[in-house]
Amino acid sequence: MTENNLMGEHEEKAPQALNRYGREQWLTLGLLLVIIAIGAWLRFTGLEWDSNTHLHPDERFLTLVETAIQLPDSISNYFDTVNSQLNPRNVGYGFFVYGTFPIFLVRYIAEWTGMTGYDMVHILGRGISASFDLISIIVVYYLGTRLFNRKVGLLGSLFSALSVLLIQHSHYFVVDSIANTFILLGLFYAVGIQREGRLRDYAIFGVLLGLAVSSKISAFPLAAVAALAAWFYVQSADEEQIVGRFRRTLVYLAVAAVISLIIFRIFQPYAFSGPGFFNVKPDSRWLANMSEIREQQRGNTDAPYALQWADRTNGLFSFQNLLLWVWVYPLG
Repeated sequence: MTENNLMGEHEEKAPQALNRYGREQWLTLGLLLVIIAIGAWLRFTGLEWDSNTHLHPDERFLTLVETAIQLPDSISNYFDTVNSQLNPRNVGYGFFVYGTFPIFLVRYIAEWTGMTGYDMVHILGRGISASFDLISIIVVYYLGTRLFNRKVGLLGSLFSALSVLLIQHSHYFVVDSIANTFILLGLFYAVGIQREGRLRDYAIFGVLLGLAVSSKISAFPLAAVAALAAWFYVQSADEEQIVGRFRRTLVYLAVAAVISLIIFRIFQPYAFSGPGFFNVKPDSRWLANMSEIREQQRGNTDAPYALQWADRTNGLFSFQNLLLWVWVYPLG
């Protein structure tokens, strides 16, 4: 076969490959949009499911907090832990163990929309929960695509869209859906750390870690993911590069840690004594709340709502719930 024939054959195959690639992209986009539409329908339908009776105890508590807190009139007042009316502990709720980023977000949007009342703010909170969980479906797609391929991304996003527990939490004004979105985004950028080790990925991860912990304090183990990803990145280096890569990685991890602490300081301000931004001594009331909730989780208190955990097999009970309500039996 002549050289001209070979060139002609390649020229014919190239457009075919491009067309096929284009069709696959459009098909993937179409399927993703369908999955997102299904997820949106399942999350935004029936947000007024309890007819304003506030059946969920955590949601009812957060609704009471939202109607009690007031926006600060200055930045200095925002960081004044003892006096700020944005601090739940200053408006009659001395035991507050939730992340403050979600309640701040809802309160600011409520002021903007005029939905600050007890019979409205929880509906707004549910809409925000549903919106964040819808974003999580998209993040799962890109995470699966980045780790494997578009098919895995689509399958993962479909499982996420149909997860009973995620749909349930989308209908509650609670912090879980918001924290989950930041955790998933953190995992996405952790993959970038593991593969490329760029400062940008570390910095963004630090922001997301700070927001996740400011939404739910139990999200702090996400920090270990960055460290693990960094370790894999260092191990993938050649012998000549490994020392330099190790030193650079330590600096980048420190940058991510500092950024996450700054974000936590901004969006969980009342974990610190204040009154200024640089007064970062832990607040005694916050520490007492954390100690109390830790004892409740260990089963060392007789709070009525803790009795549901009595006579439960440690580990197995959680796995059974994951299998039934999160993964569902075929996936599990």
